[in-house]
Amino acid sequence: MAKVGTMKKNFTVVAALALALGWGLPSRAWADEDAPAEAAGGDEGGGSEAVPIETTAAPAPAAAPAEEPAAPPPAAAAPAGEPIPTPHDMEAPAPAPAKKGGRKSSARSPKSMKAARVLAEGRSAERAQQYTRAIGLYEKATRLDPSSADAFFHLGNGYFGRAFQRSDRTDRDDAQAAVDAFETARGIDPTLKSIRDPFLLFHGLAQAQEAVGNYQKALGALKLASKTNPNNPMPHLYGARVRMKMGDTERASANLYWSVKRARALNMYPQLARMVRQDPMFSGLMGMAKSQTIMDTYDAVHRGAISESVALERIRAMGERDDLRDAVRDVPSSRNSRPSSMDAPVTDPVVLQRIDDGHRAFEAGDYRQAVTDYQAALTADGPKGTMDAVLRSMTLERLGSAYRQMGLAGEGARVLTRAIETLPENSQAHYEMALCLAAGGHPGEALSALNRALDTAGTISQVRKTLIQSKTDPELASVRDIPRYRLIIESHERKLTARR
Repeated sequence: MAKVGTMKKNFTVVAALALALGWGLPSRAWADEDAPAEAAGGDEGGGSEAVPIETTAAPAPAAAPAEEPAAPPPAAAAPAGEPIPTPHDMEAPAPAPAKKGGRKSSARSPKSMKAARVLAEGRSAERAQQYTRAIGLYEKATRLDPSSADAFFHLGNGYFGRAFQRSDRTDRDDAQAAVDAFETARGIDPTLKSIRDPFLLFHGLAQAQEAVGNYQKALGALKLASKTNPNNPMPHLYGARVRMKMGDTERASANLYWSVKRARALNMYPQLARMVRQDPMFSGLMGMAKSQTIMDTYDAVHRGAISESVALERIRAMGERDDLRDAVRDVPSSRNSRPSSMDAPVTDPVVLQRIDDGHRAFEAGDYRQAVTDYQAALTADGPKGTMDAVLRSMTLERLGSAYRQMGLAGEGARVLTRAIETLPENSQAHYEMALCLAAGGHPGEALSALNRALDTAGTISQVRKTLIQSKTDPELASVRDIPRYRLIIESHERKLTARR
């Protein structure tokens, strides 16, 4: 498959380039939060401004005025077969590293130094596409230094490389393992200051989530990747592909539109156009009439046949103004993430909106507001009972987690009890319960909840993820010296080995 071949070809260059064909590091998921007007207005409202091009253009370099000078002639485009320029080619130079001196860094422990040497060996193996060996070395590094976000980041890269190394299929287990490792790195270092290039982490996370079918989570990872490089057109392009897989053709075309706008601002439109039209990864996009119109229109702009303002009018004439605006939503909507089913009740849109609001507040760290929104959703649904067991349990789980984040472990445990009663196989609810009970000074009950979380984990990847989290989450620090904790972990590690 051409896609996989391209990904393998560029895998070793990505660390230096931050984007390559097929490893195209998304940098700005359709969440146009670089647009002040959009951020203030949200995606409600309409108004007469169909596609606020100039207000939503990337901040640097600045968007061109309405009558934009003709782009460089096609002769300036990269030669055929050359990959589209990387985000590092497309972005402003990174700030120079701070000069050494001043306060000395704390001495590294022998184990940390050994882990660093093992990581270096793993990177060499990964560059040689010896992914299984690289994974083994990275696993060793995580055992030597379980608090190293960088070690888990590289472990994710190793699994990612192995997941896509075959030309005939993607290994879903390896893709899920990559997700787990990347998420563990984020859990250890939420700011990712210890990761040399967070862009690579978020890109790998997005691609792996897409590979296992978690399209909404892939979109979320693209949004986060975009925050590290707001001028890069690639996240919108990859977002278009993900939305196309979700059947959301309207916003897929809108994502393509924003990708084109950013590529033009960087004088990279010819390369992006070639990628969209020739790379099999994006072949489906050109089967959509609106996407074809967008590309044909900007081909004409690039040739100098029409002006930017005429192109804008042509895009507006497609009559999908609200869809183009909605494609840059800050967070995914529950209304688009829930699978359709003729037998499922139609959940009240007010309930879904409050859940969306809660997710948005939770991800922003505003846990008090998240509690308010989740409670409002549950209250609004009460008389109607339109939420199914999965959605209700997941909402209660997030509510309980928000309480824990606020320091209200007891209240969190009370809510999580309801989540577990609603859906006993909700492994994450059991794990959140373990965190709450440990934080509340109930180590025995916390260990029981941890054991149930591992028992109810439905996949090898979920077991692995829970085991890793149990060794790193600070709430469980008080139980790790208890012999029963070690027995639980060792028991499930043996089961995990037997299942492989």
